[in-house]
Amino acid sequence: MINPQQPAGLFSESIPEVWYRELLQTGITFIQIDIEYVDKRHRLDLTLSTRIKDMSRETIQKKIKQGTIQVNHLHVAPNYSIRTKDTITILVQDI
Repeated sequence: MINPQQPAGLFSESIPEVWYRELLQTGITFIQIDIEYVDKRHRLDLTLSTRIKDMSRETIQKKIKQGTIQVNHLHVAPNYSIRTKDTITILVQDI
């Protein structure tokens, strides 16, 4: 969750770091990230590539295009600008 009291530029640090391969082993089927507040423009692909440690930005872009990463249950472009009140859903499946 994003806290509106946080200083600008800390948006991506508010999303926990994950290791995708570890998620595969847990049986988790999806991750949902609810965005409470965004203070400036943040690209979806760039933000996720800094938080998902074992997945390249190129792979994240492919997953966005395939629809396994969605915003508000919709297909979006990798350069989508994350907005306040967005919900990011990442389906966890073998790469």
